[in-house]
Amino acid sequence: MHRGELFDLEGLVAGEPARARWTHGCLVITAQLRCRAEAIVQEGHKFGGDDLTVVPASLDGGPLPALLTLIRAFDQVTRADLSPRLFGDSGAVGISYASTAERRPAVT
Repeated sequence: MHRGELFDLEGLVAGEPARARWTHGCLVITAQLRCRAEAIVQEGHKFGGDDLTVVPASLDGGPLPALLTLIRAFDQVTRADLSPRLFGDSGAVGISYASTAERRPAVT
């Protein structure tokens, strides 16, 4: 993961490779994933509830709402790299995940 990135996701949308990353304050995203994520935002999805903070789905409300929205938008996440900076001063560590399923070529 590059220094300016907060997250980098790869996965599948409708059987096609897709990628999203938050880098240097900007969301960089493949078209099909953007369409799916925008539909989730339009439908008014929310994350959390009960005693948890409720976070509305968003692509322009900061990196954490965008991350949650994008994870929901993928049919399958095959790789996820999350910077500890994404979680602020919570003391969290970075997270890296790669599916053990057959890997497809990375989307750039």
